[in-house]
Amino acid sequence: ILPGSSIKRVYDECVPRYEKLYDDTIKLMAAGFEKLATNINTSGMKNPQVVFNTLNWERKEWIKADEKWQKVTVPSVGYKAIEIKNSDDSFNVAASDANLENDLLKVELNEDGFISSIWDKELEREIVPENYSANQLAVYYDEGDAWDMPLDYAETTPQLMKLESRDFSVDGPKAVLTQKFKLGFSILEQKIELTQGSRRIDFETAGTWRETKS
Repeated sequence: ILPGSSIKRVYDECVPRYEKLYDDTIKLMAAGFEKLATNINTSGMKNPQVVFNTLNWERKEWIKADEKWQKVTVPSVGYKAIEIKNSDDSFNVAASDANLENDLLKVELNEDGFISSIWDKELEREIVPENYSANQLAVYYDEGDAWDMPLDYAETTPQLMKLESRDFSVDGPKAVLTQKFKLGFSILEQKIELTQGSRRIDFETAGTWRETKS
């Protein structure tokens, strides 16, 4: 396992071990949170929920509980008890098969599934340079071994992953566009998410590589 590449038997053995380790870790964390929650005073609340922040900075996030969205501020490495209720905010987000939009940004995608425009509504300016695309998924040929790659690979012409399908949705403060790409026998799925009140565009990407050297 240590070199990073191994024979089939190694993966057959290590993957189940990692899965068990992950499951055990999640169970231990859940038990710890439950133990802490039982000692938090939620008296006076009709429908309480305790939100934990395991990171070392204050976080302001939209959370969904009981099918209701709320924006919560939780201190670093701390928690906050909240009352579950419908948000007072009206959500200003939209999605289509070629657009994502919130109160701050408008994101447009071209027919290949790449971002052709990011318009900042507040600053009234375009982020993506003219005649360029953002999030362009390119694959460069690599004839090296497992450890090295040509230093001039970027000077060669890459293959672009081909868009196979699109699906869009809006859930409360989140506008989501999910795209599926293909190259040869390989598949890449990407969820692009834009949240109300945020300039950050989130990408959740999962790929299955099935190509050989030939």
